[in-house]
Amino acid sequence: MSLFSLKAFSQSLTLKGRYNNTPIANNDTLTVRYQIAPNVYSWDSLTVTNTTPSKINVMVKKTQRRIVPGTFNSMCWGVCIDSSIHIAGPLEMSGNTSATDFVSEYDPNNKTGISIIRYTFYLETNSNDSICFNIRYIHPPNYNGIIEYSEDYLFSNIYPNPVNNIATINYSYSSDVNVASIVIVDLLGKVVKNISLSNNQGKISINTSDISDGIYLCSLRLDGKTFTTRKFTVNH
Repeated sequence: MSLFSLKAFSQSLTLKGRYNNTPIANNDTLTVRYQIAPNVYSWDSLTVTNTTPSKINVMVKKTQRRIVPGTFNSMCWGVCIDSSIHIAGPLEMSGNTSATDFVSEYDPNNKTGISIIRYTFYLETNSNDSICFNIRYIHPPNYNGIIEYSEDYLFSNIYPNPVNNIATINYSYSSDVNVASIVIVDLLGKVVKNISLSNNQGKISINTSDISDGIYLCSLRLDGKTFTTRKFTVNH
């Protein structure tokens, strides 16, 4: 069981934009496309407020919901920590005060794609008293190569198409998913391949040499539900 639940809500903390004072609701997603330097993204536009009259110690945990392989991300919360560390703090906050000490940094390392990182702020003495938000980093800033995208999954077109012996698909899905698979069916609905996925992101090559020529449908299934389907042709 996860230490944090999105159904939990903070009784002690609120989040808002540092410069525009716009409230950030629990599990909101913000998109960052701008770079402060070549290959460097940094976001420091957050205000964390202690809404109680008491002094509290606040922690922050990052959860890498979807990360482009080969990229790096780090954060600061009072002090800056290494990218391999996922929990920062505590930061002491007096009653009814705000802090602007949070910074999220992302190094795409010349890799194209979208990474999503969740940051959860919580009391050191009560992890259920928490609030979170997500940052979606897009690199390069004008990247529009996603064929189909949501916060929870990515599923590219099959290439090449038509396919001879090997079909390739780029995919990713949320780390919250328990069971994932790629299912290929013919136009009559008969399953010809059912491939379990163990990593929540990557590129998969599917052997189609044993599939007869024809038109097929390829679907991404997450926790028993079909999220998207692609049509492709096998032509040996």
